[in-house]
Amino acid sequence: MQILTTTMAGQTVQAAMTDLGRYFQEHAIIAEPAAFARAVAKREALGSTYIGAGIATPHYVAPGLTPTLVIARSQSPLAWPDGHTVHLCLVLVLPPGGADAQMIKLMTALADATWLQRLSTATLPVIQELIRQVMEG
Repeated sequence: MQILTTTMAGQTVQAAMTDLGRYFQEHAIIAEPAAFARAVAKREALGSTYIGAGIATPHYVAPGLTPTLVIARSQSPLAWPDGHTVHLCLVLVLPPGGADAQMIKLMTALADATWLQRLSTATLPVIQELIRQVMEG
């Protein structure tokens, strides 16, 4: 799985996800930025991907995608649909059935409040390294 980092300029969740959709398109990860933004909004309507400490894990599943995790810090706090404030998104892009052993390791680590708090305050390169260690460990 590739792990990338970026910042989100959008000041709303929709604008931030549109920014991320364009980022994914620019990096040849997805073809349709608007489809990504719509899918994330639809998923959030089913239940929040907010996991605590100002972090959310929105995700996009579609055939033909290369498993990718993008660590995205917002330039300004985002009012998440469930009422929380989000400043860091761990955005998963996966093909159907793409949750493998690496993803299970990551999701297990994210359940640890201390580790989650550490991610919340770390720089993007440090977060990338912490996540890489968990997924490869």
